[in-house]
Amino acid sequence: MTEQMARPTIVDSPARMSRRTNRERPMIRWYWQQVGGTLIEEFCVVRRSPTCEVRRLDGVIVKNGQRQIVHQSEISVEGQDLIVVQAKIGRLGMSVMGQTLFSRELLLQRCNPRSVEAVALVMNDDDVLRPLLEKYGGRVEVYRVSVAR
Repeated sequence: MTEQMARPTIVDSPARMSRRTNRERPMIRWYWQQVGGTLIEEFCVVRRSPTCEVRRLDGVIVKNGQRQIVHQSEISVEGQDLIVVQAKIGRLGMSVMGQTLFSRELLLQRCNPRSVEAVALVMNDDDVLRPLLEKYGGRVEVYRVSVAR
């Protein structure tokens, strides 16, 4: 075994997750400003157990909720119409597509909402992958930031 192979790989350290979240948060909030409702950031849909890792969704929006940002413990999503948003710095890719579609499925399976729209929020679109995501009921939104001069 080579030295490189013997080193453990850190998949997602808390520091790395925090940096990623901080970079994606403005994207999530920008999208929320466009659609309104109640935003829940870093929604925990699966808790860590001996047999699985914690699963957090970048953003869940309660569509007809009051325009505010709340912690997950302050609101129930059961019976609500939701939008799940998975954000990615960069171009639409298969990883964020999978996160988007499976996030919807986890919410439907574990939270009993009335409906869930699945949105992949990216900085750049992809002409080949967008139709595939749409085929399975997902939607792509491109983060647009205007720079004031």
